Parts: sequence; C-alpha cells; structure tokens
Amino acid sequence: MKIAIIKQGGLCAGGIEKYLQQIAVELIKCGNSVDYFFTDEVPYVSSGFQPGTDPGRKIFMERNGVNLFEVKCKSINPLESGGFWNDSNLFELFDQNLYDVVIGGHKGEPCWPFSEIKGPKIIETVHGTDFTSGASTYSDAYVLISEYQRQRWVRAGGDLQRTKIIYPMVKIEKPALVRDRKSWNIPDDKFVFGYHQAARPGLFSSIPLDAYAKIQNNSNFFVLLGGTEEYTEYAKSKGIINFMRIPPASSSESVNSFLSCLDVYAHGRFDGEVCSSAIIEAMAHGLPIITHPSAFNNGHLTQIEDCGFAASSAHDYANLMFHLQNDKNIYKFSSEKTIQKYENFFSFDHCRKSLIDLVYDIASNK
Repeated sequence: MKIAIIKQGGLCAGGIEKYLQQIAVELIKCGNSVDYFFTDEVPYVSSGFQPGTDPGRKIFMERNGVNLFEVKCKSINPLESGGFWNDSNLFELFDQNLYDVVIGGHKGEPCWPFSEIKGPKIIETVHGTDFTSGASTYSDAYVLISEYQRQRWVRAGGDLQRTKIIYPMVKIEKPALVRDRKSWNIPDDKFVFGYHQAARPGLFSSIPLDAYAKIQNNSNFFVLLGGTEEYTEYAKSKGIINFMRIPPASSSESVNSFLSCLDVYAHGRFDGEVCSSAIIEAMAHGLPIITHPSAFNNGHLTQIEDCGFAASSAHDYANLMFHLQNDKNIYKFSSEKTIQKYENFFSFDHCRKSLIDLVYDIASNK
C-alpha cells in the first residue's frame, strides 16, 4: 500500500509525534510505502507553538526508509476551531489521489487537512479528551489510545462502531549498558527518584519536588530528563540539593538508558495524561510508579491501576517515596505488578499487531 501520514511539527520528540513516527516505521517494515508530511516549528494563532524538528527523530525516520516532505506553514488555527494551516503548501506536495490510506493524530475534533481529504481511507488517532467542537465523524476509523477516553468520546458524538481502543505502541530500545549511571552523572550510591518529560511549557508540576523536599537526605537523589527551567528554579527555591535536570534525549535507546538508572518513576504533570508513553516506558523497566491526579486528564491513573501509586497530595506522595525507598517488600511487589501489567496490556508487539491489523482492515474495506 501507499500511505500518507500528516502532522504539524511531525518530527519533534513529543508523544503524539513519536507515536506517528513509529507507525510510519512499522508500516514500512510490513512492505508498504510511507510518505510523511510535517512542518517545522510553527506558532498557533491564539497562543503557544508546535515544536519543530528534532534532529534525532529525523535521522530515525530517514534510516528506516520513511519519505519525508517538509511543509511550509505560517501559523495554525486552534485545534478547537478546525486547526487550519495558514499560508501552507501542503496540498501542493500532497496528492490525495496517490494514497490508499491517510493517517493523522490530534485531539479528536474535526481537524484540517483530514476534514478536506476525499478518496483514500482516513484513520485518525485520538489523543485528547476535551472535544470542544464535538468529535470528528468523517474518518473511516478512529483509534482511542486509552479506555479513559471512551465515555467523553461517545458523549461528544464519537461513533464507537468506527472506533477501536489501542494503546500506543512504544518501542523499547534496551541500552547496551544497563544502569549506566556514570554516563548520566547520576550518583551510583543513591536511591534515585526521577522521570522524563517533554521540554515544553505548560507541563510543570511542583508535586514531585514538593514531596521529595520532605524526604531528601544523603541516601537519595532526584533527576529529571527534559522538562523546563521551571523545575531547576523550583528546586532551588525549595532548597533541594540532591536534584539534577538533564537536557532532553530523543532516541529510545537514550531514554531507556536513563530509565534503567532510576529506582522509582516519580511522575508529575500539570495537565495530566491521556495515555502516557513515558509511563509505558517506565513500566517496561518494572519501575514502581508514583503520580498524582490532575484537574484536566487522568488517564495515567488508569494506566497504573493495580501496580502503581496515586498520591492525593505532596504529603501522601512523600510518604509513598519514603516507603518505596525503605520497604523492600512493597518495592518488590509494585515492581512485579508493574512489569506484569506492561506485558499484559502495553507491550510493543501486542499494540503493534492491533494497529497494523486495523490499517489493513480499513484499507481492504472498499
């Protein structure tokens, strides 16, 4: 088959973008041709911006045979109002008559350019929960990435007959050397809490650091891969000494090398998660996971049910940190339950098969 994937900022290292990049690579491995249309960094008309191309992600795509097409675009309308790409040459580069299937990923509302495409089958992957302008209804298939989305999707007008719930397929590239703390400058004699996060505004949560400030001592350490300068400044303001923030890493091998150095995945995010690829990566390492609820999305709480810990406050979070560091039985139980849940629900092979089967089913349904 000939397949097109379209995404603004499509070669950045964000969760949706990496998800679509992996879909492209897996479809090529099945013998298909994939054209990937993307913009570099582009502002939204209202506020904020879509991050641009990450060199490591571009190399990843090129090495795996994905045909890349960079699209010009001056700005993007808010997704809530259709997501139109202003002053764009997309349809000069993209000929819809050439493709069997077109794939895109976004919040889940009617979204340009997919709302304008006629002819090929369209599959949209749905990554949001707040469907302000209603659910998209024109595509041939929709992929929800979490059971958490189902109720809101239906309430917004989503068609369950054309919808499947398939967790994100997250490739786990195991590092050549496990627990290589020296290369990350992480102390080898400490019990290490930490997590990784995209380096973009709006994600900062103070709760993990508020909690760590309550239990910090010479036996432990907190490290963050990625995130923004807010974390560094906040740690200073809280008097946290045993804290380090590392610049973001884009390759799966680097991320998993970092994760192998942690003892506990101490997650936090202001707007919550729908289905966190970062948490899936942590689960693959059997890390006990602590997180907290959000006023926005709480799909991450569903992910860690029966294996991880959700703290209702920084005080509760600190208690969980303390017990995981000091009670080997609790630690072992959580670690075993986490890897078991990963294998049963989130393993790459399981999610890959479900998604590839869907693409072929939709393409063959003339």
